[in-house]
This record gives sequence, structure tokens and C-alpha cells, in this order.
Amino acid sequence: MSFVHLHTHTTFSFGDGACRIPEVVARAAGLGMPALAVTDHEGLYGAVRFYQACKAAGIKPIVGVELTVEPAVGPGGRAWEPGADDGPPGDAAAIVADPAAAAALAPDGRIAHLKASATVPPAAARASGAGGYHLVLLAKDYAGWSNLCRIISAAHLEHPGEPPVARLATLAEHGGHLVALSGCRRGEVWSRLLAGDKAGARAAASVFHGIFGRDYFIELQHELLPDSGASLRALDLLAHELRLPTVATGDVHYTVKADAGLHDVLAAEAANQPLPNPLGRKNAELYLKTPSQMRRLFQRYPEAYANAERIAARCNLDLGLGRLLFPAYPLPPGETAFSLLWKHCFEGAAERYRPLTAEVTARLERELKVIEELGFAEYFLAVRDIVEFALGRGIYYSGRGSAGNSIVSYVLRITDADPIEHELLFERFLNPARREMPDVDIDFCSARRDEVIQYIYERFGHDKVAMVATVNTVRAPSAVRIVSRAFGFTPDEINGLSRRVPWGSAAKLGEMLAERPELAGHEFQQPHYHRLVDVAERLSGFPAHLGTHLGGFILSRDPLTDRVPLQWAAKGVAVAQFDKDDVETLGLVKMDILALKMHSAIAEAVRRIETRTGEQVRAW
Repeated sequence: MSFVHLHTHTTFSFGDGACRIPEVVARAAGLGMPALAVTDHEGLYGAVRFYQACKAAGIKPIVGVELTVEPAVGPGGRAWEPGADDGPPGDAAAIVADPAAAAALAPDGRIAHLKASATVPPAAARASGAGGYHLVLLAKDYAGWSNLCRIISAAHLEHPGEPPVARLATLAEHGGHLVALSGCRRGEVWSRLLAGDKAGARAAASVFHGIFGRDYFIELQHELLPDSGASLRALDLLAHELRLPTVATGDVHYTVKADAGLHDVLAAEAANQPLPNPLGRKNAELYLKTPSQMRRLFQRYPEAYANAERIAARCNLDLGLGRLLFPAYPLPPGETAFSLLWKHCFEGAAERYRPLTAEVTARLERELKVIEELGFAEYFLAVRDIVEFALGRGIYYSGRGSAGNSIVSYVLRITDADPIEHELLFERFLNPARREMPDVDIDFCSARRDEVIQYIYERFGHDKVAMVATVNTVRAPSAVRIVSRAFGFTPDEINGLSRRVPWGSAAKLGEMLAERPELAGHEFQQPHYHRLVDVAERLSGFPAHLGTHLGGFILSRDPLTDRVPLQWAAKGVAVAQFDKDDVETLGLVKMDILALKMHSAIAEAVRRIETRTGEQVRAW
């Protein structure tokens, strides 16, 4: 029997994981493991990439999360009971749907920016008690994925500006189709056992068993520490007394043992402390161990070892990649999306082209046929709706990009260049040979873009619209500063080491030292700094934190928390935990609603001319 690691932290654990997704997946596949799980802290940030990597490697992807959850046992040993929670609603979609209520959750009426240090705080800051305890959740299928998205979104959206903590009522409401593991020594069961509170540990395990039923497992981890044997025996005994199953996990934080030092540097940066060992870890055993190593570690607990593969067999998530999920557009009675689009296009063509020639009609029919075959009618209706709002309100805008090659875009007034007059090829925009999402970028007057955004929320639903994230990664200069701080260098030393490293380059530090003449004779060439250069080079490219896309919005036909996990961004808007590539991989529609100051300047010039002359100026 092989083994499946069900507790794995990738670089998307932001400061508590050093497993690059391609590397850890390749190692698991190379070791003959049939599956691998990802369980990053507080989110599904790397889940789509992990899913794709596992599929490409021929192993089963298991998607999960390690959440911080409120205590199941309160002061005085009172265990949580369903219906006893009087907190805010667990339905994250309800919070997104009422921005005023969401903003009111923040004391000053603003939403703090959730960078990595706040969105995914270091494990040292999430130890236990009032801050909550760890719990691992794994999706069994797509319904489980949706429940993960709802639980994670609620944890983030209910606590603006604070580290996310999931409520037990939310778990009880959305706990179906999930497997739950009791967690590491920062999980409530193990933490209470370590504190000598066996009654509290029993009560906590009973609460989670009541929520998840037969899908709740007591997690056993052999950390090869002096107290590991006693901990394993205590956990196994508690599971036996409560008739709960156990499962062996490795709590993987780095792919190979040699990367333990790299993980310690990440942890030091996340904890804002220099080395050594800000998390207090005593060894380098949190790497992806082989099945034979895990079998030896858990030879006294064969059932726990076997249950890892049995849980993997329960998890069969299909993200349905390749399908497209367009926003639902309200249709008049008796109309389909395509019939309505056809009417709008020929009405627009009659206005744009006088006379309406056979060439125009043939080109329009050909493009509409492709749009019908690809199933993009709802998309074009949504874009037309947005630009019609701008036209009606006198908001200046312009469509650009490959959409300018389409006569459909032209007659719907999305773009303003005649593709027939300029002999533009429609296939540069949409091609029947490849089913790709249309890319329509629209620049709006920067002074009035917020009106357009507000309309989009109101038209399509606050619970169905969110902004797209960006994943900001560590570049060479940042890597130097991170490693230097971890090594305990003074601020002057850190500035001296990093000031000559070019900021604009994505190249690794070693490549820069070898190729760039301006770095010849740099301090990094000295043997004393070789270790720093090595660690900084391996750190380059790691995800640092989430940002917010300048103008990317997701529009969904269902509540977004059914599809993606959300969290707050700096401007008080909900942002997905995925970047534009992952959003498009999931088949969700992304629209770029951008701002252009030139439109503002033109609008102001037109206003002044009309004020001075008393004549109306037609700007488009």
C-alpha cells in the first residue's frame, strides 16, 4: 500500500511553506504516490495551479485548506452547540451583497489592506486560544470545493482588517462534502492534550465529530521530537475512546530536507524576527517523506497510515476546467441570449451603416455565427449593457485591443473603428479553431469610472461581482532584503547589499552577478556572502502576497462564493484569491474596466467649449 500526504503547505502559505508547486508534485509522482493534497493557510491561493500540475503529472489532486477556527470549547469547558452562535451570518455572499453592512464591520468605516502578514499571518501568531486553532479541510468533490470557498470567504469577510477566523456555525452550515482532520499541535485537540486538558480535547473532538460525522479524523503527526511518542499515544487513545478514526500526515512545509533553512528564512520574515528558528522548530523533518519512511514512523499505527490512502480515495474533485461560466443576463420573455444579441447587432448596424450593404450583413452574420457556436452571446450582451450605461450617462469611454477587429463590437458601440473600412481580421479577436474567452478592454473616463463600477455591482449583483487579484512575487532585490533581515544584518548592511541590485529585472541574483558588469566587485562576490546569495536565489519567484488587479472584474451567474474564495482588498471591495490566469482557467468571465485620464481631459475640454460657446459638441 502506498501513502498519500494530506497536509502540505506550498509557497502559497505565504511565509509558512517552501514547497514550489511543480517541485513538490513532481516528487510525489516520482515516489509513486497516487495523489497529493494541498492545504495552504487560510485560502486556496495556489489550488488551481496545484490542480493543473497534479493532472499533468498523472496523480490525483486533493484540494484543501488549513483554517484557523474559533475554539470549540469555551471558558469553563463549555462545548459549542449548534444554534448557540449569535455572531454575524456565515453566508459570505450575504456580506458581499450588502457593502454598507460589510463596511460597518470595520471600526473606522474603512477596510484595511490585507497583505500576506495580515491575510495569512505566521503560524507563530496563530498558536491557539483567542486567536483560534488549526483545522484541515479537504474537498471530496465540487460541492466540497464550493463549501471550502464559502467557509474561507466568510472567515475573511466577517473580520475586516483582522486575521481570518472561521466560525463553527459556518462549518456546521457548509461542512458537507468535506473531510476534516484535527490538525497539527496548533489544532485544538492536540493543543489541549499538550496543555493537560484531556476533557477539553475530548469535548473539542466531539464537537467536530458532530459537524463532520464519519469524515472527521484525528490527525497523527510524528515530528521526531522528544514528546512525539507521548503525543501519538495520547491522540490515539483519545480517538479510541471516542471511536474516531485516525490518519497519519507529514505536515509538509518543504519538498526536501535541504530546504528547511529556506523555510526558516520565510518564517523569520513572516514573524518579523531574525533567525534562529522564530517558530521554535527543533529539527528539519517537515519535508515530503517517502511512503516507506512514513510506514516506519507509523508502524505502531497501521490503521492511521492506511487511512491516508482511504481518504484520498474519497476525494474526487473535478473543477470542470474547459467550461465557460458566463454571467446570467436578464432576457425579455420569448428571447434567447443569441436572439437578443442578433437584434441589437442589426439595430446597431442600421445606425452605423447607411446604407446597410450586403458586405456588412454578410460580415455581421459570419461573426454572429461564430459567437453562437462558441456560446459567447451572454458575454457580449453584458459588455453592451455596460457601455450603454456609459453612453446614457455621458461617460466617455473607448474599447481597445483585438475587439476592434470585430464588426459585432463596432455595431454594439463597444469599439469605434470600422473593421470593414480598415480591413481588420475578425479571427484576431475570435477564432472558431480555439475556444478562448473574448478579451475586451474598455477605458472609461477616470473621473467617472466609479459610476460604471457601481452600476456593474447593481446590475449583476453584489454577490456575483468581485475584483481579480494579482500574485506579487519576490524579486532579487526583495530576496536580498528578506534573507539579510533573517540573518540579522543591520539596516545599513541590508541597504548596502541591496541598493545596487536592479529592481526591474526578474533575473535571479546569481545570474545578475555573473552577467551584469555593474555588479562586478559587489560585496556578494565575497565568500562571506555566498550563503546569502544561495538562499536569496532560491527565494526569488516565491509568492509574497496578493495585490489587486487595476481593473479586472469577475462577473458570475452564481454567487461568487460558490466558485472562488473572497477576501477584502484595500478599497473595501471583495477580491478573489486567484489571479487573472487562474480565474480564466476556472472558466469565469473577467472584464477589464480601466481608467483613462485622457477621457477625463476630453470631457473637461468639451464642457468648457459648450459653456463658452453655448453649442453642444458631439464628442463621439
